[in-house]
Amino acid sequence: MMMLFFAFTGWEVGAGAAEEFKNPKRDYPLAMLLSFALATALYAAIAILAQQVDLTGRYEAPFIVIVTPLLGPMGGVAVALVAVAIMYANLVGALWGVSRLVFGLAREGNLPSALAVTHDGRPRRAVFATLTALMAVVVADWLADFGLETMLKLSGQNFVILFGVAAGSLLILAKTRWDRWLAGAVAILVAGLLALQGLALVYPLALVAVVALRQLMRSRARASAPVARAGG
Repeated sequence: MMMLFFAFTGWEVGAGAAEEFKNPKRDYPLAMLLSFALATALYAAIAILAQQVDLTGRYEAPFIVIVTPLLGPMGGVAVALVAVAIMYANLVGALWGVSRLVFGLAREGNLPSALAVTHDGRPRRAVFATLTALMAVVVADWLADFGLETMLKLSGQNFVILFGVAAGSLLILAKTRWDRWLAGAVAILVAGLLALQGLALVYPLALVAVVALRQLMRSRARASAPVARAGG
């Protein structure tokens, strides 16, 4: 389930870069809707094409089987080149969006303030920190041989948790009944999916607990600060 869910992630990365839009209120929702529509159309087209060919025993490279009747022996090369281009675009997009998320968290005090420093308007330190984390995962996989399937499952699981946290936040901040119903439904769905993960949840939920505890401590510190000043 979590490995399959990974295929439907990616739109949320744009949220971290929303403030870089010229007109975020108009452009960001439009970009999200258009990208969702395009991805859905591509997925549907691929599903239809996959039904037209015999993929028995070829599940590891289905696209080669699909394009070979059209491109012949060069089909495999074409698929490989497109795959490399897609992976490069994916990594660039992830570094762009996630580094802005890291920058925003640091600016709000949830990460070290050094990551909120910009150079000519670019959060280079946040980009470097994001790239370092990515390379650390690559090295860890090389040393421990986690396997692609395991890494995709963990990544998909983390996205589900992220969506659950977002739903919980919306449930608290919602101003309309529709938003509350939507947030509650998503939170229940996420809880049901995560209930099936067992021990795999230990590490991400520990991170969520640490962040929640930190936020609670900060909130209490802010609440007690005026009292302390008054007493002084």
